[in-house]
Amino acid sequence: MPTDSVADCLPSRLPAEGADVGKLVLRTFPSNIISKRGRDPLSNHVCRFPEIIKADGTIAGYISSEFDSQHAYTLTTSKSSALQVNLPSTSPFGASFNILAVNGQDNRHPYLGAVGGGNGYRFGQGQRGSAFLTGTGASPANSPPSSRGGTSMQSTGYNAPGESQIWSMDCKTREISAQWTNADSTQPETTIFYDTVDKYLGLTSDLEAFNVGPQDAHSVTFYFVPLINASRTQF
Repeated sequence: MPTDSVADCLPSRLPAEGADVGKLVLRTFPSNIISKRGRDPLSNHVCRFPEIIKADGTIAGYISSEFDSQHAYTLTTSKSSALQVNLPSTSPFGASFNILAVNGQDNRHPYLGAVGGGNGYRFGQGQRGSAFLTGTGASPANSPPSSRGGTSMQSTGYNAPGESQIWSMDCKTREISAQWTNADSTQPETTIFYDTVDKYLGLTSDLEAFNVGPQDAHSVTFYFVPLINASRTQF
């Protein structure tokens, strides 16, 4: 039977408060981008929710429900402080959608979105453009970055434009992917990363180009794990 919407990717037995409430967990995947500081790249380990395992057997972490000092999303190793999110169960499968932060810090900008980076936000091969993951207002799918919906980072004086409806999900694995749209409406390959220097989550297109500088970013993968029977979910 074909899958018609995001709800069809989720379990049939669901909590009363919503079929699409869960957590985004992270695991790393192999990359040919080696840390400039001599550490091994973060490695790929299949895991049970909610543990995200690195090569040395330690937990990589979860998306934190609290922002860092610049109001960007970061990681936490505590299950109790992990961000809970809500997916739109009526969104057509394969289409981009917004992700609502259920226990986030900024109700005025409730979506898990992206805001253009300080060194520019044109994505593409050889480009250093990037975006912070933070709270945003709603923006249309497949549209260039805009300041219309506002972002959580504006309260710190940072006013770059953002995008919210950038997410899609693989129904089989529940992997969440991002797609940034450039100002000219082009959509280059988009990578989710964690910067181990400045400790924030973001997006870019070319990790090798982005890592020319003080940052030390590694690719990570997001997975949606429904809260129902979450402890028995296996990837």
